[in-house]
Amino acid sequence: MGVNQSLLVSPLPKKRTVMVTGGSKGIGYETSKRMAMLGLNVIIVTRSEERGSEAIKRMEEEFEEAKAKKKKGDVLPAVEKLDIEYMLCDLASLKSVMTFIEAFKASKRELHVLICNASTYAIQEGITEDNHDAVYQVNYLSHFLIVAHFLPIMEKSGDDCRIVLISSQVHHDAKFDVELAAGKKMKEYDGFQCYANTKLFQIMQMHSLDHVLEETTRTVDILAVHPGKLDAQVFENDPQYGGFNCRICCMSCCGKMHSTEEGAVIAVYTALSPTLKGTSRGYYLNPMDGPTWPSHGARNKKLQDKLWKCTLEVLKDYLTPEVLSALNIS
Repeated sequence: MGVNQSLLVSPLPKKRTVMVTGGSKGIGYETSKRMAMLGLNVIIVTRSEERGSEAIKRMEEEFEEAKAKKKKGDVLPAVEKLDIEYMLCDLASLKSVMTFIEAFKASKRELHVLICNASTYAIQEGITEDNHDAVYQVNYLSHFLIVAHFLPIMEKSGDDCRIVLISSQVHHDAKFDVELAAGKKMKEYDGFQCYANTKLFQIMQMHSLDHVLEETTRTVDILAVHPGKLDAQVFENDPQYGGFNCRICCMSCCGKMHSTEEGAVIAVYTALSPTLKGTSRGYYLNPMDGPTWPSHGARNKKLQDKLWKCTLEVLKDYLTPEVLSALNIS
């Protein structure tokens, strides 16, 4: 894509904290590394200490290599070392999610950018300890809980804070599943539809939360992106959806399939570009191109409201009065 990162972050605010779920691999890793190289304090959220420490070690090595190979025109920050750390959280366990949330709250730190990137896919149905579909819980429900709890923190962290949801173009193929929206098992499990629904739910969440923010605060914006590469990796081992490769080929020809590095540029752009300040509720496929329309279903207000109510009901035991207030719920 060749987008100069100086265009994305100039002028770059100092002492800002960024959190990336699933930051130890793939697009989350590249996004975390790029932001750390730009001088930001980055927290990668990962399931294990091994993954976290290995990811940070590799980032530091690649940072030193980048400095050694710096060419004219390259953009690198004037920092001696990366300001990056990891925190543990298993998104398939609401208990683990709450432990992570309380640990961050206890640190009394500000949070300026939250990138909900972690994602999973399953050919066979998997049920979590919380009795939810694993894909639904990891991709959508746990991220909703994190966003809800961290929203009050972000509202107090200063101007121009952002939540970025890593969604997918496959949401266009989702058929809104009422059972899944209510946190129940699908009547007939379909791995593709389950995954596509979670990506649809993310964009619907973006619209619903933005309506809340319009009535409460405008210091936080929420946006969504399609990173591109992930979908090809997700479906390549699913024989049932081998035909999905045709759609991937079409998306590639239309410039909607990206490498891991290009997907990271889109995430960094939506998280940091000063030109996007105050442009909440945008869905982005490419940096610098402006937002595009998500599916008609994603923009369906009745379905958005239904999903919102269902999610609040599923998570009612995990939402404090402060969180409910931030969500404009009395």
